Parts: sequence; C-alpha cells; structure tokens
Amino acid sequence: DDVAPSLRNVFKQRGWIEWNSDTHGESEWNIAWSTKREFSSPSYALNAFQKVNHFKRTAQITKKDNLTRNLKRMRSNFGKMYNFYPKTYQIPLQFSEFVTRQKQNKENTHAPNKTVWIAKPSCGRRGENITVFTDISSFTYHQPMIVQKYIANPLLIGGYKFDLRVYVLVTSFRPLHICCFNNGLCRFSTKQYNMSDLSDVYSHLTNASINKLSATFAANKAIIGEGCKWSIHQALKYLQREHDATVDIQTRIWSQIHDIIILTMLPIVMDAEQCRHCFELFGFDILIDHRLHCWLLEVNGSPAIAVQSDVDKLIKYPMLNQLVDRVLDDRHQQKQRENCDAADEQKQAEPLKFESIFPFNHNTMEANKLLCNASMSSVCRAQKFRSLVVKEVKNRRNQVKNH
Repeated sequence: DDVAPSLRNVFKQRGWIEWNSDTHGESEWNIAWSTKREFSSPSYALNAFQKVNHFKRTAQITKKDNLTRNLKRMRSNFGKMYNFYPKTYQIPLQFSEFVTRQKQNKENTHAPNKTVWIAKPSCGRRGENITVFTDISSFTYHQPMIVQKYIANPLLIGGYKFDLRVYVLVTSFRPLHICCFNNGLCRFSTKQYNMSDLSDVYSHLTNASINKLSATFAANKAIIGEGCKWSIHQALKYLQREHDATVDIQTRIWSQIHDIIILTMLPIVMDAEQCRHCFELFGFDILIDHRLHCWLLEVNGSPAIAVQSDVDKLIKYPMLNQLVDRVLDDRHQQKQRENCDAADEQKQAEPLKFESIFPFNHNTMEANKLLCNASMSSVCRAQKFRSLVVKEVKNRRNQVKNH
C-alpha cells in the first residue's frame, strides 16, 4: 500500500534501498511498513533481522468502539483513574440506552444548557462523517459509530480550538515498553470557536485534512498565524506565558499525557500478540480543557507521517529517524546524525527524541517481570499487572500534585 514519501526519504538518507519484487526475493527485506492492520507473513516465519510496524490485535484500542469498550471496562475496575475519556456510547449496540438516558435527563433537569454530543464512525479517519449535535432526534447513522459527550469548554489559543497529536512507540507488550516522542503537533481549527453553530466543521474539528480546505487556512489568523499547525513545544510555551507563573504548564500537561498513554495500553497487554519482530507507532489525540485537564479523544494505529508543512518537517523527520534508531538499536547511525545536526540541535529547547515512559520506576519494572511470569495464568497476570501499574501511576500523580 501507499507509504508517505517522508518515510522513503528517511531510509534513502541512510543508504537503504526499497524492496522490489523484480529484483529481491520474498524474504530479502529488513523493515516492512504498512498502513494496514495485519501483516501477511506469520511472526514465526520471519528472520531475526526483520521488523514489522504493527502488532496483531492492537485494533482493540485503535478502533473507536473497541477503545470505548476497553476503557469503560477499566473505569469499572479503577474508577476515577480513567476519567480522561469522555462519556461514550457505542452505536448501534447502545443506541436505545443512549436515547433513553437523554430523555430521562431532559425530564429530570431544568438546566437551560443542552448536552452537546459528537458522533464519529468507529473506523473513521481524517474527520470524515463527524457530526456535532444536541437534538438526538436529528442523529442518524448508517454504520457502526460512537456518540461521545462533546468537550464544550476547550482551552483556546487566539479563540481557536486545538488538540495535540502525540507520537507513541511500543516496542514490546510483554514486557511492556512504551516511548513517547517529546514533541508533536498542535492542530488548530481555522475558524474561531463558536458554540452557536455546531455544523461548522472549521470551528469544531481540528483535523488538518479538513481545515486545509477552509477559506481561512492560508489567512494570517490572530495569534496562530497561517495554516493550522504549531509544534506542541510552541503551544505549551505560549500557554505558559498566558498563565500564572506558579503553574508549570509543561510538567502539568506532559505528566497527564504520559499517564493517559500508559493507562490506555493496560487493557490490551495480554490481547496484543507479543512478537520480537514487531513495533508500532500510535498517534494519541489529546484535548486540553479550560481547567488544563487532558482528555483522550482517540488512538490512531497508522498516524499520518506525510510532510506537508514546515511544522510537519520540524516534527516528523526527527520523529521517524528516532523511531528507526530505536527499533534497529542503531546507536552508530544515531551518533552520526547527532553530530551532523549539532547546529539544528542548538535551535531546539531540548533535543527531539523518543523518551521511555514505561517502565518508569523499580516497581513498574517488577510489574513487567510479573507480566512475563508464565507460571501464572494470563488472566491472573493481567489483573495483578494492571493493579500494580495503576497504583504506581496514582502515586506518581499525587507526587506531581503535591509538588
């Protein structure tokens, strides 16, 4: 399938050549990269030097209905620790429940403000077929969807809504090893936020594939300028200037994001097929509300890596190079590139890199050992592992709050 030119460029700069069916044998390749969820060759048939960019069964969090079901299950076990995902219904499975609940709420409340909902296809991408509504009688569906409570009070920059695309690399599920890229994309709507018109996609959606079609995309908009993207570093620096100096925006936001990533991976630690040949790049979409609370919107299993703007170039090329270094454990190549890019590094507040976020202390390392203890049943291992990790995340969260 089609792979973005940016990935080809990364490998060509390293001296790699692209596999060709006319000149190479079926097994003469090192890395297979596909936007598809499944890879045709079974893991046991791969050579020791070969890598594939997906684990099997990670669709348990990359499909919106699966993510909803898994996080709902985790919330029933661990309560408020999972209050980072908005109230969500699976349609058509919970359509009757959704309608009944909204009718009951309407009858039992006299509040003038109606609840706003956002409907998304379970397998949708790039903002396609998304609607925002308050009147449930206007909602129709023709495919499996989720209906999610709309975060109606987002934090704004220059009056524009935004979300964060965070890049997450998993190199193993058992034991669990998670890395998070220390920068990413801040994606803006291209019209100022306006709750009086819920049908205006350029006001309510932040998908770049939609907003690049807006009449105001190229306009020099207040604060955010032209286009619809900043880096996360730029966004957090701006927010720091606008907020109380006693609040460390960088720490507050990134600590929440790291917790969300770890907790979202927990329900699938035993479902995903562990394979030493596999790695996976996820795109976590995070919204920040006016209280600086971070919300998980969705998880992408094949996040866009195409470079279409200067901001994309700033983020995606270093991210892809770092990913390949991590996956191949290519320290020599990484050192060479660091020496060549020394001047560019000085322009950055800190080097762009994938940072390990799990395991993050001695107890989570021990939890990983428990996860791999084959003498215990998989159910028992999963339950104990999740409980231990949630406890450690909670302890770390409390330490951050106290600090």
